[in-house]
Amino acid sequence: MNIRMLLVPLLGILLFAGCNLFSTPDREHGQMLYYAADSTGTERCSFKINEPIFVHFKMINPTNRDIFYKKYPYMADSALFSYGVYTPGTDGDDVIGYPPQDLQETFLPQHESREQVCKIEGLEGNEYRIKLQLLIFVNPNDFQGNFNPYLHIKVGE
Repeated sequence: MNIRMLLVPLLGILLFAGCNLFSTPDREHGQMLYYAADSTGTERCSFKINEPIFVHFKMINPTNRDIFYKKYPYMADSALFSYGVYTPGTDGDDVIGYPPQDLQETFLPQHESREQVCKIEGLEGNEYRIKLQLLIFVNPNDFQGNFNPYLHIKVGE
């Protein structure tokens, strides 16, 4: 009898409070995934000297609408990002401005995803920041999350 007295109010709280335990993933916003990986695709932050590093960037649109974005004029048609590699002593925060009319507008169709992988080779032992030069979303609310365009990696031994 005591278990029922505890269980019924607990179930009521879970149902009426809008518990997200059994909810589906967010379908109102797109997602961006980016990480540094080795040649097997395993995400890592530490690499050996001269070991190839693969930077992965994936854009996912689970929504029922197209998501429009603009790309920098120097990017290839299929490109989602370019990158710069910086050591702790260098800034890497230089932003090159382009007039809005020079940006290329395109879109990610509903329920589709795009991925780009870039290979970085020949890094010596040091700590590095990889800055991703990404596309610009026409509506910033189309993608949600904490966005940090830097990947921090360490190369050594």
